[in-house]
Amino acid sequence: MDDPVSWAAYHGNLQTENRAPTINALVPLLPDDSKSIGMIRHFIDIVREAVKFLNPEQVPVVSK
Repeated sequence: MDDPVSWAAYHGNLQTENRAPTINALVPLLPDDSKSIGMIRHFIDIVREAVKFLNPEQVPVVSK
């Protein structure tokens, strides 16, 4: 049995002279450390706004 290969590696090996290689980049999901006070505050504000939009009567709860 062959070794398992990721989807990206398999299709990366299929590159031909007629197709230019794909350029990928991974950027951070959050601008700061997720444990910083500013990011926690931002997360709580986002949750509060989402809950208020979906169900204005519900109290938002964020747990660890």
